[in-house]
Amino acid sequence: GDQTIAGLTSCGATFTGFNLVGNPYPSYMSWYGASATNVGTTIWYKSKNTGSYVFQTYNSAGGGATNGGTNLIPPMQAFWIKVTSGSGSIVFDVNDRSHNDQSVSTNRLKSPAEDTRKILRLEVSNGINKDEALIYADVNAQNSYDTYDSNKMFNNNAAVPVSYTVLGAEKLAIYGFNN
Repeated sequence: GDQTIAGLTSCGATFTGFNLVGNPYPSYMSWYGASATNVGTTIWYKSKNTGSYVFQTYNSAGGGATNGGTNLIPPMQAFWIKVTSGSGSIVFDVNDRSHNDQSVSTNRLKSPAEDTRKILRLEVSNGINKDEALIYADVNAQNSYDTYDSNKMFNNNAAVPVSYTVLGAEKLAIYGFNN
């Protein structure tokens, strides 16, 4: 059934506002369908990309993703969200569950939707592990920090290179700015 996760906090000693939440279903769940209160538009989860685990980042406001992140939260996967102010909550609707065919990365019966935005992907690799940052222009984004931007989550692993952009004091995995 529907699941509500309440009491998410915007304060914390080290990672202010970040909360670890779990997908409560044994199926994929679309982040688009989640109803969030005082919660940002970005999710972060760890996945083993090549040699080491990396953070996959997805921002629903701009649809941007790094390191292969998507709006589909894997079954039973824990993911991070950021509470923007006060106390936050998320409601997962049972109808937002989804299936993801692992045998193909895209649906071969459809052509991908055309994306006319200006996009720049910055990828750094040491030959074994890689990391990625995304910069894109969107008519709805601001040139200051907003919902189209996603903070960088660091692996704290010397074997994994790091790529990010900077906007003021914020280190970003995804940086959306106005055209």
